[in-house]
Amino acid sequence: MGLTIDPIDDTITITRGDDQEMRVPIVDYAGNPLNATGASFRLTVKQSVDDPIASAVFQLTNPAANGVDDTDVATGFVTVLFPRLYLEAMALEYFYDFEMTLGDKRRTLLPRIEGAGRFVVPKDVTTPGAVTNPSLPLYEFGGIVIGADGTLYFRDKTVPTNWFKEWFSNGQRQIDGPSLVVPF
Repeated sequence: MGLTIDPIDDTITITRGDDQEMRVPIVDYAGNPLNATGASFRLTVKQSVDDPIASAVFQLTNPAANGVDDTDVATGFVTVLFPRLYLEAMALEYFYDFEMTLGDKRRTLLPRIEGAGRFVVPKDVTTPGAVTNPSLPLYEFGGIVIGADGTLYFRDKTVPTNWFKEWFSNGQRQIDGPSLVVPF
């Protein structure tokens, strides 16, 4: 998916944990490219529109090292660079705006509608960090649980709170238990 901008309401939807870029045109009120040399740019993302700026999730500014590449600003374009480090831990709906200050004039470039735009980072499968316990049960079928390592755990039919563990070692079937917890 990468990064998409809804053409109607300027909602940005962005893949969590990936480096992404967004090229933004800068135009005058007639729609012509604007030479914005000397402008400063600021893209702010917050969890709530009412959060103070100190509570922003992140803020990107120019130059490129700070997240906004303004090398094409004379031809009417800037590129917002979303680093994966900012996006890795995100998985919600946020709010954003992207502003330009040129001389003593400030103008919101995005969203083009009044107010804040939506900044959506959908959940995905791969998140930062390591698998913490690969031996946790993966599937339970009635009274049988299969662990990630292939170990079988099954419920005692006469005492349903008791679990037994079954595995193979050197080709021999091994059984351990009873236990009140899975895995044990």
